[in-house]
Amino acid sequence: MWPPSASWCARRKSELLADIDASRRLAGTESIDLLAIASSDESSLCQFLFAPGGSTRTKSFLLPVPTTRELEDLRQRTVEEFGAWFASWSRNAINPKTKNRMLLVKVDEGQSWLLRVPLPLFIRRSMPGFEAYESIQWIVTDRTFAQVVGYRRDLIALLEDAESLIRGTVVVLNTYPHLRQALDAELVVAGTTVAETILGQLQNVPFPDGQVSLRWLKNPGHDALTEALLNPDTRVFIADFESGSGEWELGESATRSEDEYFDLAPLHDRLSHIKLMRVFHCYSIFSPAAGATIGMKPADRSTIARQLLLAHAQFVEGATMKESYLEFLAFLFQFLMCGSLNFILRGRAGSGRFAWADAARICNRILEVQEFNQRVEEWL
Repeated sequence: MWPPSASWCARRKSELLADIDASRRLAGTESIDLLAIASSDESSLCQFLFAPGGSTRTKSFLLPVPTTRELEDLRQRTVEEFGAWFASWSRNAINPKTKNRMLLVKVDEGQSWLLRVPLPLFIRRSMPGFEAYESIQWIVTDRTFAQVVGYRRDLIALLEDAESLIRGTVVVLNTYPHLRQALDAELVVAGTTVAETILGQLQNVPFPDGQVSLRWLKNPGHDALTEALLNPDTRVFIADFESGSGEWELGESATRSEDEYFDLAPLHDRLSHIKLMRVFHCYSIFSPAAGATIGMKPADRSTIARQLLLAHAQFVEGATMKESYLEFLAFLFQFLMCGSLNFILRGRAGSGRFAWADAARICNRILEVQEFNQRVEEWL
């Protein structure tokens, strides 16, 4: 189908504008900004559409598609230099005036190069044009903005309901030998210990309908991992896995009698019950090495993230860059200690079950190292 015809491009732009209009009609979208990068009938150009939430305006113009070489050169520069290039390239169109916003980005198959632009880092470092955003979500499938906004509303309701969240969450902690030889090994070990402590406190939590426990696994094998993923009660799945080779590598275990790689093929069409998968895989969306050798494109069917989407998980978050284990721990602490589970953990710490201040201190050190904006209050 590529390169697309002029009629296809015109129809595509019309569909995107209609989708943007439909999204704006939904409640609670005033703080959600929409960005779409679509193909044009001229292969060297792409259509750029940006619709700020709470407004009736949509900025739309044609922009040059950067070459692969240009993107590779930019990836070798600092994040600040990459951000300055993107701001100039996009004509400074992304510049919201209010805080606490989310950026929802949709890319056509032919424009997947955008996934190589580190927009999440621009947000985390509060770079010009991105300082108002708290998060970013990508659409790399045929889902519409309106559909994803609806999914997001359901996900937020789950995240705000502590009982449902505990009941529906699975956390996987994987360890690997090389982590103990890294320069940050001491902090990794301390963070893992704190993570296990916190997860242990979310067991047998009393609610009006009975006790509920958050499920978590350490270095699970094929069977345990498959069971956790296919369990219809699993709504949120958070895990770390090595994937530098492009495959999902299981964590270390006492016995290595089974294949060290986890096959995603049996999961096809079977994960529609999962609302959020935050799986930390290096290059799960795109591997520069694979791009150079086998022609992999960002988010194509050979990538881990796309395979999980094809399994019909609603939200799958991945990486176009190398992710550290501390990145995973930072997100996990943000999820557990800064959200709706915070009051449960505080109550258990207040009853003397664990040392809150010590745990919070380690959490904050990791959040700071990974440049997360949130911090955990160190005192009850």
